[in-house]
Amino acid sequence: MEPIKYGSIYSNLMRLIVMDVVKTLASAPTTYHFCIVIAFDTKSYGVVLSERLRTQYPREMAVILQHQFEDLKVTYEAISVTLSFNGVKENISIPFSSLIRFEDKVANFSIDFDKLLAVQNIPQTELFGEKEDVHEKYKNIEHRIEENVLVLDGRDIFSHAR
Repeated sequence: MEPIKYGSIYSNLMRLIVMDVVKTLASAPTTYHFCIVIAFDTKSYGVVLSERLRTQYPREMAVILQHQFEDLKVTYEAISVTLSFNGVKENISIPFSSLIRFEDKVANFSIDFDKLLAVQNIPQTELFGEKEDVHEKYKNIEHRIEENVLVLDGRDIFSHAR
């Protein structure tokens, strides 16, 4: 039996948080105050961008959902929205699997998916050691709050203001 892939499970749960937040915003009244930044990998499968935007952002792109957007829709697989780029309206689709970073500037909350992926690719024995030294390994894991970021063992994965 393969080891449980906690990094992958955790990453999927974080994507569900993003999905729920964006669904909430899609139905929020126009007076609701929010500022969401979504960074994503433009090369990921399922990303829908015009050729102009793909050329301009060949690797990564960040979009801001705040005041000027239309047709915000959320499915289990992706977010689609119409945004204006230099006065040209374009509909883009961002699969949840392409997310790099999610930030809610108003709530001071962010999730860094790249760091989640880095943690999930570390072998479990490297993170926790063999059965005999698990207690010793846990005892030495550092944690602290640093500028609203919970840092575990030097890896800041997500943050939330306290």
